[in-house]
Amino acid sequence: MSMNQELQQMLEQVRQANVEVHAATRAQREARAVDKAAHGDADKELASKRCSGEEGRDWQTLQRRIDMNITTMSDILTGVDTSEEARRVRDHIQREALPRMRAQFAESMGSDDLAVQVQGLRDAQQGLAVALRSVQGPHEDR
Repeated sequence: MSMNQELQQMLEQVRQANVEVHAATRAQREARAVDKAAHGDADKELASKRCSGEEGRDWQTLQRRIDMNITTMSDILTGVDTSEEARRVRDHIQREALPRMRAQFAESMGSDDLAVQVQGLRDAQQGLAVALRSVQGPHEDR
């Protein structure tokens, strides 16, 4: 096989691996978009409940501040918002909501669909890495 044919073959391997990575990435993005759309309405509903006081006085105050662009959810959760309401909400999340969320995450990681998608992405990335190494050729020790 000539050098040109070998190069063409290696480039084809890289191209194919790249196609697989793009397909796996696209599938992950689509799944994330579906999830985001499904939760978008829930987020609006939750904000409405917070604003009305259904989630407690602290959340009512914080949601109003969020709506007025005085604070953000990120500021509340990360501690940038140092108000008493934000501190109490963070304490509540750490004490009660976080353990529940960890359990739900662990359960979702056991999902066969998610496991298949993650493995597909890993396989495609591995294929791309192999193809790139073959194109790069042997490296000399420096």
